[in-house]
Amino acid sequence: MTLRRLFAASFLSLVPFFPGFSASAGEPNTAYGALGYSSWTLGSWHPTAWSFRGGYYFAPWLAGEMQFLSRGGEDSGRLVDSGMGAYLRAELPLSRSFHVSVLAGYAHTDVIFPPGVKGTYDHSAYGLGVEWRLGRHSTLATDYISYNGDSRASSLTAVLKFPF
Repeated sequence: MTLRRLFAASFLSLVPFFPGFSASAGEPNTAYGALGYSSWTLGSWHPTAWSFRGGYYFAPWLAGEMQFLSRGGEDSGRLVDSGMGAYLRAELPLSRSFHVSVLAGYAHTDVIFPPGVKGTYDHSAYGLGVEWRLGRHSTLATDYISYNGDSRASSLTAVLKFPF
């Protein structure tokens, strides 16, 4: 296990101990932002990427969301250089503080392979997520997204959400 993978695994395992901030779900006309870290799987390699998200609840428990990826750690010289995605996210509250969500949309990802060759992938995307609301303005979230398109890929992302 490389030091980078160990760091990514450690970060993802510690995320539940960090407070995040989020607008209350279920309130229409509420915007949110999120910062997180993604661990990707594409074939036999596992790069990482920083994830920046913004969303808008336009109906109770229904949001539109944009995701932007920025270069993270590489695996054997391969890395996610950049990316963006647009999703529709629906949430189901299981309790007052625990929610599950489903999302579907489209993603575009640029990947760098050794020796500096760039690949571009366009994907349909769908996934599942969980959110733990610690308070009115405090949320921890993680999701798993599967990408189908030029090649099959997946990502596991942990984020801290905050209001705009």
